[in-house]
Amino acid sequence: MSDHGTMHRCCGGGGISANDRAGELRLKAFKRKKDQIDALGVGTVVTACANCRTTLEDGIEHYKMKIEVIGLTELIAQNLADDGTSGPHANPAAGEPEVNS
Repeated sequence: MSDHGTMHRCCGGGGISANDRAGELRLKAFKRKKDQIDALGVGTVVTACANCRTTLEDGIEHYKMKIEVIGLTELIAQNLADDGTSGPHANPAAGEPEVNS
């Protein structure tokens, strides 16, 4: 994403998302983020911030963008192994064969 790191752009939710009267301002601020997303040509945006997620979803709907928004924890959960070989409840029988000593 352009301007990442030192000049990262806010999605428009920081500090103004709690103000119901700031909807127009929030969408105006989101326009900069929209331009960044459009330049990337992606189909999915991932965020770890619930405030950003709400603002992204509202902005995407307002500008009729064809982009999915998911949370970081959702992305991680979607990519965890579901075969019992990892995680806190791992089933050793599903992983490597047991070695008899």
